[in-house]
Amino acid sequence: MMSRMAWIAQRAARARTVIGSTVTLRWTVFSGTPTTDPVTGSTLGTATESTETIKALVHYVTATMVERQNVEIEVGDVIIDLDPALVLDTRKNLRFEIDGMLYRQKTVGDRLAHYQDVLVSDIKTHRTIVLSPAR
Repeated sequence: MMSRMAWIAQRAARARTVIGSTVTLRWTVFSGTPTTDPVTGSTLGTATESTETIKALVHYVTATMVERQNVEIEVGDVIIDLDPALVLDTRKNLRFEIDGMLYRQKTVGDRLAHYQDVLVSDIKTHRTIVLSPAR
């Protein structure tokens, strides 16, 4: 028999896939061994774009949502809840396409980052990140 916490974690994952919005991840993959330009610091090599389509719970930040305690979050930002097992750190130049708009992961302070992931009885059910429009 499934424990109550395992059931909750399973339901959270199902919610993402059933009612979640489509998010396309786009990132750059370099073939071979890329080198770094010593002057500009940019990566040199043959680059191709990779994509992956996922489902996530998407929250658009509006003027009424921005509170003084979280000045890092601005109007126009997007907060998304992802599968906690999704690996993002190894994807170079990662962008998130949501409803035709491109976003990048926003760096937030330790205080806000501490509250981002959703845990239910020590089981991580969502990974929450803040995105800002790609410029």
